[in-house]
Amino acid sequence: MELPHKPYGKIDPPIKDPSFQLLFDERPVRGYRMTLVAGKSLHLKGSQTPVVVIRVDDGNEVKVHNTALRKKGDYVFIPAGSPLDFQNEGQAEVKLACLS
Repeated sequence: MELPHKPYGKIDPPIKDPSFQLLFDERPVRGYRMTLVAGKSLHLKGSQTPVVVIRVDDGNEVKVHNTALRKKGDYVFIPAGSPLDFQNEGQAEVKLACLS
């Protein structure tokens, strides 16, 4: 992934929701592993930076920012300021990577 924008602006504090595990924090990007349990929805306020969410497992469909992620490698780009909406209506947890 190329991050060509310099200088780096302000970034939000790390996400504190228990569904997110911070993997690295290297300005200008943070990487998280996210586990969204079966039947759960999650809504977070908009971020000051764009966010990329990538599906890292196969299984039931999950919706992120109104985009269906069905298989490993599916991703969605969420522009800065847009809310982060996650919906797992399936019977199993879903694993995602989030870069913000």
